[in-house]
Amino acid sequence: TIPILSVYEAEDPTVINTADHYANGLQFFISQPKEDQGARAEIAKRFKKIYQYDARIFERNAYDATMLLTQALLQCRLDRKCAKDALYRTKNYVGFSGNFSIDDEGAAKKAFSLKEIKNKEFIFVETKETY
Repeated sequence: TIPILSVYEAEDPTVINTADHYANGLQFFISQPKEDQGARAEIAKRFKKIYQYDARIFERNAYDATMLLTQALLQCRLDRKCAKDALYRTKNYVGFSGNFSIDDEGAAKKAFSLKEIKNKEFIFVETKETY
């Protein structure tokens, strides 16, 4: 009867495979939009075609990090300080993991959704568009 909270890494199939029905009710926050639209939907479609499963937050974050870092390094001709400054200036980035900005400390500011494991599936419970 007590809610069990976890971190976004709980959205891994091994959690359900290992815990089976005991995973029911496990809740965690995740920085992923409830629905993919526009370019995000196209990336999700290509990902599923190649890998045969829906992209989870790990893949989405890795995609965004790779894209942003590549852009910064190319723009800055591989200068590390310039690239760091470029990354920290990221504002309202429309990414595969959701829309976000990067603050002066290097942290991504994102909206979060609450997900829960129900009947061996990861289900969105609530989504907040503000952060």
